[in-house]
Amino acid sequence: MFLLFLLSILSGEDRSSLIAFHQSFVTLITVLAILVDIHFQTQKSSPVETHPAMILPLIMAAVVYSIVLARINVQPRSSEYLTLCRLAYLGSGILTCDLLVGLLMSPLWWFMVNLCTILIVDILRRWHQPIYQFVCQSRDLLKKKFEAVRLAASKAFSLTRDTEEQQNGGNRLPV
Repeated sequence: MFLLFLLSILSGEDRSSLIAFHQSFVTLITVLAILVDIHFQTQKSSPVETHPAMILPLIMAAVVYSIVLARINVQPRSSEYLTLCRLAYLGSGILTCDLLVGLLMSPLWWFMVNLCTILIVDILRRWHQPIYQFVCQSRDLLKKKFEAVRLAASKAFSLTRDTEEQQNGGNRLPV
């Protein structure tokens, strides 16, 4: 989802891609908020008491997300303005989801998830061209292998058909 949105930012797609991404963000945030609610119903304390340092940034990120989305829908379109708003929209939406997940997980697991995400994004950022070339080469190799298998199979079936014709005196069997 994150990579699709980055591609839409880079390709300069219109507002419809932003709305589609917004719908998936809202679904994810809603599901995470419901899970946080269910998680803290079984405990005696609220998330405000147990994670006060996460609640304020969570509220701020959700408000920034809403304001940026409203500005994108209301303000006139300019490519520089829209790109900046999309980046703010993406950052605040990801931060909101990240903080909601952080409320559900222990701090160590949350740190590990964030670290892995940062490493994956960094690897993709640095190595996207070689990865793309490797995927294309692998696809071409698989295509050649499937073509070779298809040719071998068609030759094998044509040989068996020729053998059947010879056994039947040169007449083809009705199909």
